[in-house]
Amino acid sequence: MPKNGSTTAAADWRRSVPGISNLLHHALETGQMADVEFSVGREYGDVVIFPAHKFILSLNSDVFNAMFNGGLPETRGKSIDITEVLPDAFSIMLVYMYTGSVEDSLRVENVFHVIYCADKYNLPLLMDLCLQFVLIQLEPDTCLAYLEIIKPYPHDSVPAFMEKCLEIADALTETVLRSEQFLLISQNTLEMVVQRETLSADENSIYTAVEKWAVEACRRNNLRPSGNNRRQMLGSVLFLVRFPLLTDAQLVNGPAKSELLSESELLALYKYKHAIVKPPLAFPTEPRTGCGWTLQCHERVFVQPEDANWLAGEVSGIEDDGVTVQLVGRSVTINERDQIVRASDILKKGQAILAFDGVWKTAKYYSIAAERDSHVVRIGDQKVAVGFVYIRISRDEMAARKAAHVG
Repeated sequence: MPKNGSTTAAADWRRSVPGISNLLHHALETGQMADVEFSVGREYGDVVIFPAHKFILSLNSDVFNAMFNGGLPETRGKSIDITEVLPDAFSIMLVYMYTGSVEDSLRVENVFHVIYCADKYNLPLLMDLCLQFVLIQLEPDTCLAYLEIIKPYPHDSVPAFMEKCLEIADALTETVLRSEQFLLISQNTLEMVVQRETLSADENSIYTAVEKWAVEACRRNNLRPSGNNRRQMLGSVLFLVRFPLLTDAQLVNGPAKSELLSESELLALYKYKHAIVKPPLAFPTEPRTGCGWTLQCHERVFVQPEDANWLAGEVSGIEDDGVTVQLVGRSVTINERDQIVRASDILKKGQAILAFDGVWKTAKYYSIAAERDSHVVRIGDQKVAVGFVYIRISRDEMAARKAAHVG
Protein backbone atom coordinates (compact mmCIF):
# COMPACT_ATOMS: atom_id res chain seq x y z
CA MET A 1 0.00 0.00 0.00
CA PRO A 2 1.41 3.50 -0.82
CA LYS A 3 2.63 5.60 2.08
CA ASN A 4 -0.19 8.17 1.73
CA GLY A 5 -2.70 5.41 2.45
CA SER A 6 -4.56 5.64 -0.88
CA THR A 7 -5.83 2.44 -2.46
CA THR A 8 -4.23 0.96 -5.53
CA ALA A 9 -5.83 1.13 -8.96
CA ALA A 10 -6.80 -2.54 -8.67
CA ALA A 11 -9.02 -1.73 -5.68
CA ASP A 12 -10.84 1.25 -7.19
CA TRP A 13 -13.95 -0.90 -7.78
CA ARG A 14 -14.69 -0.60 -4.04
CA ARG A 15 -15.30 3.11 -4.55
CA SER A 16 -17.20 2.90 -7.83
CA VAL A 17 -19.81 0.24 -6.90
CA PRO A 18 -21.15 1.15 -3.43
CA GLY A 19 -23.76 -0.98 -1.70
CA ILE A 20 -23.79 -4.68 -0.92
CA SER A 21 -26.00 -5.57 -3.89
CA ASN A 22 -23.80 -3.69 -6.34
CA LEU A 23 -20.65 -5.13 -4.81
CA LEU A 24 -21.99 -8.67 -5.09
CA HIS A 25 -23.09 -8.05 -8.67
CA HIS A 26 -19.60 -6.75 -9.44
CA ALA A 27 -18.03 -9.85 -7.84
CA LEU A 28 -20.26 -12.07 -9.97
CA GLU A 29 -19.52 -10.23 -13.20
CA THR A 30 -15.78 -10.07 -12.71
CA GLY A 31 -15.29 -13.40 -10.93
CA GLN A 32 -13.21 -11.62 -8.30
CA MET A 33 -12.43 -13.93 -5.36
CA ALA A 34 -14.47 -16.73 -6.97
CA ASP A 35 -13.74 -20.17 -5.54
CA VAL A 36 -15.82 -22.32 -7.88
CA GLU A 37 -16.73 -22.35 -11.54
CA PHE A 38 -19.54 -23.99 -13.50
CA SER A 39 -19.35 -25.33 -17.05
CA VAL A 40 -22.93 -24.96 -18.20
CA GLY A 41 -24.92 -25.95 -21.28
CA ARG A 42 -23.15 -28.86 -22.92
CA GLU A 43 -26.51 -30.29 -24.08
CA TYR A 44 -27.29 -26.96 -25.77
CA GLY A 45 -24.05 -26.79 -27.73
CA ASP A 46 -21.72 -24.03 -26.57
CA VAL A 47 -20.44 -24.39 -23.01
CA VAL A 48 -20.33 -21.21 -20.91
CA ILE A 49 -18.07 -20.88 -17.85
CA PHE A 50 -19.51 -19.10 -14.81
CA PRO A 51 -17.21 -18.23 -11.88
CA ALA A 52 -19.04 -18.00 -8.57
CA HIS A 53 -18.64 -17.98 -4.82
CA LYS A 54 -19.55 -21.01 -2.73
CA PHE A 55 -20.49 -18.89 0.27
CA ILE A 56 -23.11 -16.85 -1.61
CA LEU A 57 -24.61 -19.89 -3.32
CA SER A 58 -24.74 -21.87 -0.07
CA LEU A 59 -26.58 -19.05 1.71
CA ASN A 60 -29.22 -19.01 -1.01
CA SER A 61 -29.75 -22.69 -1.64
CA ASP A 62 -29.72 -25.77 0.56
CA VAL A 63 -28.89 -27.76 -2.58
CA PHE A 64 -25.71 -25.75 -3.14
CA ASN A 65 -24.99 -25.89 0.59
CA ALA A 66 -25.11 -29.69 0.49
CA MET A 67 -23.05 -29.66 -2.70
CA PHE A 68 -20.23 -27.57 -1.26
CA ASN A 69 -20.36 -28.49 2.41
CA GLY A 70 -21.65 -32.04 2.33
CA GLY A 71 -18.55 -33.70 0.97
CA LEU A 72 -19.95 -34.70 -2.43
CA PRO A 73 -17.06 -36.12 -4.47
CA GLU A 74 -18.01 -34.29 -7.69
CA THR A 75 -17.58 -30.90 -5.99
CA ARG A 76 -14.10 -31.41 -4.57
CA GLY A 77 -12.52 -29.76 -7.58
CA LYS A 78 -13.04 -26.16 -8.59
CA SER A 79 -15.03 -26.82 -11.80
CA ILE A 80 -18.53 -28.34 -11.85
CA ASP A 81 -20.14 -29.55 -15.07
CA ILE A 82 -23.88 -28.83 -15.47
CA THR A 83 -24.95 -30.17 -18.83
CA GLU A 84 -28.75 -29.93 -18.99
CA VAL A 85 -29.23 -26.27 -18.01
CA LEU A 86 -29.52 -23.41 -20.50
CA PRO A 87 -26.61 -20.98 -19.87
CA ASP A 88 -28.90 -17.93 -20.11
CA ALA A 89 -31.16 -19.39 -17.41
CA PHE A 90 -28.22 -20.27 -15.18
CA SER A 91 -26.94 -16.70 -15.54
CA ILE A 92 -30.32 -15.26 -14.51
CA MET A 93 -30.40 -17.58 -11.50
CA LEU A 94 -26.92 -16.48 -10.41
CA VAL A 95 -27.81 -12.80 -10.70
CA TYR A 96 -30.91 -13.45 -8.60
CA MET A 97 -28.88 -15.19 -5.90
CA TYR A 98 -26.39 -12.33 -5.75
CA THR A 99 -28.82 -9.41 -5.99
CA GLY A 100 -32.32 -10.74 -5.20
CA SER A 101 -33.57 -9.44 -8.55
CA VAL A 102 -34.24 -10.75 -12.04
CA GLU A 103 -34.50 -7.17 -13.35
CA ASP A 104 -35.90 -7.29 -16.90
CA SER A 105 -34.09 -10.47 -17.89
CA LEU A 106 -37.07 -12.87 -17.99
CA ARG A 107 -38.46 -13.68 -21.43
CA VAL A 108 -40.96 -16.23 -22.68
CA GLU A 109 -38.00 -17.93 -24.37
CA ASN A 110 -36.05 -18.43 -21.12
CA VAL A 111 -38.51 -18.28 -18.21
CA PHE A 112 -39.30 -22.01 -18.18
CA HIS A 113 -35.58 -22.78 -18.16
CA VAL A 114 -35.22 -20.45 -15.16
CA ILE A 115 -38.13 -22.25 -13.49
CA TYR A 116 -36.23 -25.51 -14.00
CA CYS A 117 -33.19 -23.95 -12.28
CA ALA A 118 -35.30 -22.58 -9.42
CA ASP A 119 -36.70 -26.04 -8.81
CA LYS A 120 -33.38 -27.86 -9.25
CA TYR A 121 -31.64 -25.64 -6.70
CA ASN A 122 -34.66 -25.04 -4.45
CA LEU A 123 -35.13 -21.27 -4.86
CA PRO A 124 -38.84 -20.77 -4.07
CA LEU A 125 -38.81 -16.96 -4.29
CA LEU A 126 -37.23 -17.10 -7.74
CA MET A 127 -39.95 -19.58 -8.69
CA ASP A 128 -42.56 -17.06 -7.50
CA LEU A 129 -41.05 -14.30 -9.65
CA CYS A 130 -41.07 -16.58 -12.68
CA LEU A 131 -44.68 -17.66 -12.16
CA GLN A 132 -45.75 -14.03 -11.80
CA PHE A 133 -44.05 -13.29 -15.10
CA VAL A 134 -45.75 -16.22 -16.84
CA LEU A 135 -49.15 -15.18 -15.45
CA ILE A 136 -48.93 -11.90 -17.32
CA GLN A 137 -48.17 -13.80 -20.54
CA LEU A 138 -51.20 -16.11 -20.33
CA GLU A 139 -53.45 -16.16 -23.39
CA PRO A 140 -56.16 -18.58 -24.52
CA ASP A 141 -53.85 -20.39 -26.91
CA THR A 142 -51.06 -20.78 -24.34
CA CYS A 143 -52.75 -21.18 -20.95
CA LEU A 144 -53.04 -24.99 -21.09
CA ALA A 145 -49.56 -25.42 -22.57
CA TYR A 146 -48.10 -23.36 -19.71
CA LEU A 147 -50.20 -25.30 -17.18
CA GLU A 148 -48.78 -28.52 -18.65
CA ILE A 149 -45.22 -27.28 -18.15
CA ILE A 150 -45.69 -25.93 -14.64
CA LYS A 151 -47.89 -28.58 -12.99
CA PRO A 152 -45.09 -31.15 -12.25
CA TYR A 153 -43.19 -28.70 -10.03
CA PRO A 154 -43.77 -29.26 -6.28
CA HIS A 155 -44.02 -25.58 -5.39
CA ASP A 156 -46.55 -23.82 -3.15
CA SER A 157 -47.57 -21.30 -5.84
CA VAL A 158 -48.18 -23.90 -8.56
CA PRO A 159 -51.81 -24.79 -7.60
CA ALA A 160 -52.82 -21.10 -7.72
CA PHE A 161 -51.05 -20.69 -11.06
CA MET A 162 -52.84 -23.71 -12.48
CA GLU A 163 -56.18 -22.35 -11.33
CA LYS A 164 -55.50 -19.07 -13.15
CA CYS A 165 -54.83 -21.05 -16.32
CA LEU A 166 -58.07 -22.96 -15.87
CA GLU A 167 -59.99 -19.74 -15.21
CA ILE A 168 -58.98 -18.58 -18.68
CA ALA A 169 -60.33 -21.88 -19.99
CA ASP A 170 -63.56 -21.08 -18.12
CA ALA A 171 -63.90 -17.56 -19.48
CA LEU A 172 -62.86 -18.29 -23.07
CA THR A 173 -63.70 -21.95 -23.43
CA GLU A 174 -64.49 -21.87 -27.15
CA THR A 175 -61.20 -20.14 -27.98
CA VAL A 176 -59.18 -22.49 -25.78
CA LEU A 177 -60.83 -25.59 -27.24
CA ARG A 178 -60.03 -24.45 -30.79
CA SER A 179 -56.37 -23.70 -30.06
CA GLU A 180 -53.64 -25.93 -31.46
CA GLN A 181 -52.18 -26.38 -27.97
CA PHE A 182 -55.41 -27.98 -26.75
CA LEU A 183 -54.75 -31.01 -28.94
CA LEU A 184 -51.28 -31.47 -27.40
CA ILE A 185 -52.16 -31.48 -23.70
CA SER A 186 -51.92 -34.65 -21.64
CA GLN A 187 -54.89 -36.80 -20.68
CA ASN A 188 -54.53 -35.57 -17.11
CA THR A 189 -54.76 -31.91 -18.14
CA LEU A 190 -57.68 -32.70 -20.44
CA GLU A 191 -59.45 -34.20 -17.44
CA MET A 192 -58.78 -31.05 -15.40
CA VAL A 193 -60.48 -28.98 -18.09
CA VAL A 194 -63.46 -31.20 -18.98
CA GLN A 195 -64.44 -31.84 -15.36
CA ARG A 196 -64.91 -28.13 -14.62
CA GLU A 197 -68.43 -26.95 -13.91
CA THR A 198 -67.64 -23.42 -15.00
CA LEU A 199 -66.75 -23.92 -18.66
CA SER A 200 -68.63 -21.39 -20.78
CA ALA A 201 -69.05 -23.40 -24.01
CA ASP A 202 -72.04 -25.52 -24.98
CA GLU A 203 -71.62 -29.24 -24.42
CA ASN A 204 -71.50 -30.14 -28.11
CA SER A 205 -68.44 -27.87 -28.54
CA ILE A 206 -66.80 -29.60 -25.58
CA TYR A 207 -67.59 -33.05 -27.00
CA THR A 208 -66.25 -32.05 -30.44
CA ALA A 209 -62.97 -30.81 -28.93
CA VAL A 210 -62.62 -34.00 -26.88
CA GLU A 211 -63.13 -36.10 -30.03
CA LYS A 212 -60.43 -34.15 -31.87
CA TRP A 213 -58.08 -34.56 -28.92
CA ALA A 214 -58.65 -38.33 -28.90
CA VAL A 215 -57.93 -38.60 -32.63
CA GLU A 216 -54.70 -36.63 -32.19
CA ALA A 217 -53.73 -38.77 -29.18
CA CYS A 218 -54.15 -41.90 -31.32
CA ARG A 219 -51.93 -40.37 -34.00
CA ARG A 220 -49.22 -39.53 -31.43
CA ASN A 221 -49.31 -43.13 -30.21
CA ASN A 222 -49.32 -44.63 -33.71
CA LEU A 223 -52.81 -46.08 -33.24
CA ARG A 224 -55.68 -46.26 -35.69
CA PRO A 225 -58.33 -43.77 -34.46
CA SER A 226 -61.00 -46.43 -33.96
CA GLY A 227 -63.74 -46.00 -31.39
CA ASN A 228 -62.05 -48.37 -28.96
CA ASN A 229 -58.65 -46.70 -29.36
CA ARG A 230 -60.10 -43.23 -28.85
CA ARG A 231 -61.89 -44.45 -25.73
CA GLN A 232 -58.60 -45.88 -24.50
CA MET A 233 -56.86 -42.54 -25.02
CA LEU A 234 -59.65 -40.64 -23.25
CA GLY A 235 -59.97 -42.98 -20.28
CA SER A 236 -62.07 -41.41 -17.52
CA VAL A 237 -62.47 -38.16 -19.52
CA LEU A 238 -65.14 -39.83 -21.66
CA PHE A 239 -67.42 -40.01 -18.63
CA LEU A 240 -67.02 -36.30 -17.88
CA VAL A 241 -68.63 -35.23 -21.17
CA ARG A 242 -72.31 -34.43 -20.61
CA PHE A 243 -73.73 -36.38 -23.52
CA PRO A 244 -77.33 -36.14 -22.18
CA LEU A 245 -77.22 -32.39 -22.98
CA LEU A 246 -76.63 -33.01 -26.68
CA THR A 247 -79.64 -32.91 -28.99
CA ASP A 248 -80.71 -36.07 -30.80
CA ALA A 249 -79.24 -34.70 -34.02
CA GLN A 250 -75.94 -33.91 -32.29
CA LEU A 251 -75.79 -37.41 -30.82
CA VAL A 252 -76.54 -39.07 -34.18
CA ASN A 253 -74.06 -36.96 -36.15
CA GLY A 254 -71.45 -36.96 -33.40
CA PRO A 255 -70.62 -39.85 -31.02
CA ALA A 256 -72.97 -42.31 -32.79
CA LYS A 257 -71.45 -41.65 -36.20
CA SER A 258 -67.88 -41.71 -34.89
CA GLU A 259 -68.57 -44.88 -32.87
CA LEU A 260 -67.11 -43.30 -29.76
CA LEU A 261 -70.07 -44.51 -27.69
CA SER A 262 -71.33 -48.07 -27.63
CA GLU A 263 -74.81 -49.05 -28.82
CA SER A 264 -75.89 -49.71 -25.23
CA GLU A 265 -74.68 -46.26 -24.13
CA LEU A 266 -76.52 -44.60 -27.03
CA LEU A 267 -79.71 -46.52 -26.22
CA ALA A 268 -79.46 -45.51 -22.56
CA LEU A 269 -79.03 -41.86 -23.61
CA TYR A 270 -82.08 -42.06 -25.91
CA LYS A 271 -84.22 -43.59 -23.14
CA TYR A 272 -82.98 -40.97 -20.65
CA LYS A 273 -83.96 -38.15 -22.99
CA HIS A 274 -87.38 -39.50 -23.98
CA ALA A 275 -88.65 -42.14 -21.54
CA ILE A 276 -90.81 -41.35 -18.52
CA VAL A 277 -88.77 -43.69 -16.35
CA LYS A 278 -85.20 -42.66 -16.94
CA PRO A 279 -82.39 -45.21 -16.72
CA PRO A 280 -79.20 -44.52 -14.76
CA LEU A 281 -76.38 -43.04 -16.83
CA ALA A 282 -72.61 -43.10 -16.59
CA PHE A 283 -72.49 -39.48 -17.73
CA PRO A 284 -73.26 -36.21 -15.88
CA THR A 285 -76.72 -34.88 -16.66
CA GLU A 286 -76.75 -31.35 -15.23
CA PRO A 287 -75.76 -28.29 -17.32
CA ARG A 288 -72.50 -26.62 -16.44
CA THR A 289 -72.96 -23.47 -14.41
CA GLY A 290 -70.70 -21.51 -16.75
CA CYS A 291 -73.23 -21.83 -19.55
CA GLY A 292 -75.72 -19.75 -17.56
CA TRP A 293 -73.38 -16.80 -17.17
CA THR A 294 -73.50 -13.60 -19.13
CA LEU A 295 -71.29 -10.53 -19.52
CA GLN A 296 -71.41 -7.22 -17.72
CA CYS A 297 -69.32 -4.20 -18.65
CA HIS A 298 -67.31 -2.05 -16.27
CA GLU A 299 -65.12 0.87 -17.22
CA ARG A 300 -61.40 0.47 -16.69
CA VAL A 301 -58.57 2.92 -16.28
CA PHE A 302 -55.11 2.70 -17.81
CA VAL A 303 -51.81 3.46 -16.11
CA GLN A 304 -48.33 4.01 -17.44
CA PRO A 305 -45.64 2.71 -15.03
CA GLU A 306 -41.93 3.31 -15.46
CA ASP A 307 -41.64 0.80 -18.30
CA ALA A 308 -43.78 3.17 -20.41
CA ASN A 309 -46.17 0.40 -21.47
CA TRP A 310 -49.82 1.20 -20.97
CA LEU A 311 -51.49 -1.28 -18.64
CA ALA A 312 -55.19 -1.64 -18.01
CA GLY A 313 -56.38 -1.89 -14.44
CA GLU A 314 -59.07 -1.12 -11.93
CA VAL A 315 -58.71 1.34 -9.07
CA SER A 316 -58.58 -0.67 -5.85
CA GLY A 317 -57.68 2.05 -3.36
CA ILE A 318 -57.07 5.79 -3.01
CA GLU A 319 -54.73 6.99 -0.29
CA ASP A 320 -53.00 10.26 0.48
CA ASP A 321 -49.76 8.99 -1.04
CA GLY A 322 -51.24 7.77 -4.30
CA VAL A 323 -53.74 5.60 -6.09
CA THR A 324 -53.43 1.80 -6.13
CA VAL A 325 -54.50 0.16 -9.37
CA GLN A 326 -55.06 -3.59 -9.58
CA LEU A 327 -53.47 -4.99 -12.74
CA VAL A 328 -53.46 -8.48 -14.16
CA GLY A 329 -51.60 -10.58 -11.60
CA ARG A 330 -50.29 -7.64 -9.58
CA SER A 331 -51.02 -4.15 -8.34
CA VAL A 332 -49.14 -0.90 -8.79
CA THR A 333 -49.28 2.31 -6.79
CA ILE A 334 -49.32 5.47 -8.90
CA ASN A 335 -48.11 8.52 -6.99
CA GLU A 336 -48.86 10.91 -9.83
CA ARG A 337 -52.60 10.85 -10.29
CA ASP A 338 -52.36 12.33 -13.77
CA GLN A 339 -50.79 9.03 -14.84
CA ILE A 340 -54.24 7.48 -14.53
CA VAL A 341 -56.37 8.06 -17.62
CA ARG A 342 -59.60 6.79 -19.07
CA ALA A 343 -59.46 4.37 -21.96
CA SER A 344 -60.97 6.96 -24.28
CA ASP A 345 -58.17 9.44 -23.51
CA ILE A 346 -55.67 7.02 -25.00
CA LEU A 347 -57.85 5.70 -27.77
CA LYS A 348 -58.66 9.12 -29.19
CA LYS A 349 -54.93 9.69 -29.64
CA GLY A 350 -54.63 6.46 -31.60
CA GLN A 351 -52.01 5.09 -29.23
CA ALA A 352 -51.35 1.38 -28.76
CA ILE A 353 -52.82 0.01 -25.54
CA LEU A 354 -53.72 -3.34 -24.05
CA ALA A 355 -57.18 -4.60 -24.93
CA PHE A 356 -59.22 -7.09 -22.98
CA ASP A 357 -60.42 -10.26 -24.69
CA GLY A 358 -60.37 -12.59 -21.71
CA VAL A 359 -56.70 -11.64 -21.36
CA TRP A 360 -54.90 -8.41 -22.15
CA LYS A 361 -53.47 -8.12 -25.66
CA THR A 362 -51.74 -5.31 -27.49
CA ALA A 363 -54.20 -3.48 -29.70
CA LYS A 364 -54.74 -0.18 -31.47
CA TYR A 365 -57.66 2.17 -31.83
CA TYR A 366 -60.04 1.16 -34.60
CA SER A 367 -63.27 3.12 -34.38
CA ILE A 368 -65.91 4.49 -32.06
CA ALA A 369 -68.81 2.15 -31.52
CA ALA A 370 -72.28 3.49 -32.23
CA GLU A 371 -73.54 2.32 -28.87
CA ARG A 372 -72.82 4.67 -25.96
CA ASP A 373 -69.31 6.10 -26.22
CA SER A 374 -67.57 2.75 -26.00
CA HIS A 375 -64.47 2.54 -28.17
CA VAL A 376 -63.33 -0.34 -30.32
CA VAL A 377 -59.86 -1.55 -31.16
CA ARG A 378 -58.61 -4.22 -33.51
CA ILE A 379 -56.46 -7.24 -32.66
CA GLY A 380 -55.71 -8.70 -36.06
CA ASP A 381 -59.11 -8.99 -37.71
CA GLN A 382 -60.98 -9.04 -34.43
CA LYS A 383 -62.68 -5.98 -32.93
CA VAL A 384 -62.53 -5.72 -29.16
CA ALA A 385 -64.32 -3.18 -26.97
CA VAL A 386 -61.75 -1.47 -24.81
CA GLY A 387 -63.52 1.38 -23.09
CA PHE A 388 -65.02 -1.34 -20.98
CA VAL A 389 -63.81 -4.68 -19.69
CA TYR A 390 -65.93 -7.81 -19.62
CA ILE A 391 -66.34 -9.72 -16.40
CA ARG A 392 -68.43 -12.83 -15.93
CA ILE A 393 -71.38 -12.53 -13.61
CA SER A 394 -74.24 -14.93 -12.95
CA ARG A 395 -77.72 -14.10 -14.19
CA ASP A 396 -79.05 -14.21 -10.62
CA GLU A 397 -76.46 -11.68 -9.50
CA MET A 398 -77.22 -9.56 -12.57
CA ALA A 399 -80.92 -9.51 -11.65
CA ALA A 400 -80.08 -8.60 -8.05
CA ARG A 401 -77.89 -5.69 -9.21
CA LYS A 402 -80.60 -4.40 -11.54
CA ALA A 403 -83.19 -4.63 -8.75
CA ALA A 404 -80.90 -2.76 -6.36
CA HIS A 405 -80.26 -0.09 -8.99
CA VAL A 406 -83.98 0.39 -9.65
CA GLY A 407 -84.66 0.54 -5.94
